[in-house]
Amino acid sequence: KSHELKDGDKIQIPGSIVIKFAYGDAGERMFLDEFYQMANFDAVTSVTNKHAFTKRLDEEFSYAKRGNLPLSLLMIDIDLFKKVNDTYGHLAGDLALSHIAALIQRMVRNEDIVARYGGEEFSVILRGINLEGARGLAERIRNGVEENLMDFEGKKIPITISLGIATLVQQNYASPEELISAADQCLYAAKEGGRNKCVFQLEKDKKES
Repeated sequence: KSHELKDGDKIQIPGSIVIKFAYGDAGERMFLDEFYQMANFDAVTSVTNKHAFTKRLDEEFSYAKRGNLPLSLLMIDIDLFKKVNDTYGHLAGDLALSHIAALIQRMVRNEDIVARYGGEEFSVILRGINLEGARGLAERIRNGVEENLMDFEGKKIPITISLGIATLVQQNYASPEELISAADQCLYAAKEGGRNKCVFQLEKDKKES
């Protein structure tokens, strides 16, 4: 979702550079608005980019830790994405990314953060959502993607996703990086288990014990 800058907003770009936004003429305002979008949002899907996601997860993790509140993270990967690219071309691949991003955004709350984490991988930050709630949402997203075939040049292309879910509170993670790693391990287990699946931390632990 795009964000309209207000006077005094700070713009952080990858690295440690921070620019304080101040309105000048209309051309300058347009330039800075575009600059903000480029710094914080993915060009292909228009969802939050990895840089902005990392910053926001740090903030949400600290907030949840202080208040002993649940914080859930979904890591999502498009199954057999390379096959879509190889079969239909890179335009279809880009459309698949946008298609999945739009479906995810339709199924989450306004306050949830949907990001393109890299390549064909997405992440969703769920503030105040426990593991049970995150698991239910993940399954709805998985099912929604499976049921909504992608339209490309008159063809209906089936796409599925695999999801890993981890939640702070149920698991005492010491850092945002540990939460990401836990969700990523679950995502890996989902893909190894046949794809088009949701795996959450406790379920993965049971299988390994």
